[in-house]
Amino acid sequence: MNTDTDLRARGSRHGGAKLTEDAVREIRRRYFERGDTFEVLARAFQVSPQTIGLVIHRRTWRHVK
Repeated sequence: MNTDTDLRARGSRHGGAKLTEDAVREIRRRYFERGDTFEVLARAFQVSPQTIGLVIHRRTWRHVK
């Protein structure tokens, strides 16, 4: 059974996405393994520190392992 959420574009398929699935994996790796700050990651990936926080805490991109 399809729901509305099944039909929505997710991740890099969404037209407004500034990150890719690989970038999200790299952000999480650098945060947890290297201890990079939100600010450092935001500059490196050209997004806001708030966006990095959402990625790290899986409020966005939660489908990416």
